[in-house]
Amino acid sequence: MQSDVISETAINISGLDYLTEYFWRVKAINTEIESEWSEIWSFTTKNFVSVENLKEEEISIYPNPTSNYFYIFANNDFITYEINIIDISGKIIYKSELSKKTTMIYVNNYPAGIYFVNIITDTNIISKQLIIHNL
Repeated sequence: MQSDVISETAINISGLDYLTEYFWRVKAINTEIESEWSEIWSFTTKNFVSVENLKEEEISIYPNPTSNYFYIFANNDFITYEINIIDISGKIIYKSELSKKTTMIYVNNYPAGIYFVNIITDTNIISKQLIIHNL
């Protein structure tokens, strides 16, 4: 249990364990009065992903560039994974959870441009660039 007295409205905490749920609450104190404790909040830390952990060869997207559709092919046995297609401004324009080794995704209604395909598994985030062009 950690208890800190701070005079700011935010605190940076380091050294947290990965995939661990932490709980926190606050109490306001000044020279004359002390509040009740707040309700208890929680958060769970995520798994650390480094460049060394990414296995780009496990995921293929093709054809790339494309104009109508592309396939995502998982070269291993992912049980489920999440896919996000993100436009150049950072907006998620497509999101789905998949559980097949090969999936076809239509992109013919998206404008031509560069997109990012993020494949999120239990332990990895793999990012691929996708180019959509006009016919």
